[in-house]
Amino acid sequence: MSHVTPEMRRIMVMAKKAGKKTKEIAEFLGISRKTVWKWNKRAHHPGKESFRDK
Repeated sequence: MSHVTPEMRRIMVMAKKAGKKTKEIAEFLGISRKTVWKWNKRAHHPGKESFRDK
């Protein structure tokens, strides 16, 4: 299991907003598509807490 850093999370969200596909983001960062989807979903919740690990 790879560790997703706050910087990776920021990149994921920015790439998604720029129109990149989940598969492209996952391959670029070396993580699963499910992880990209999960963190992108969390990013749409208000507040700083959305980027914290659960």
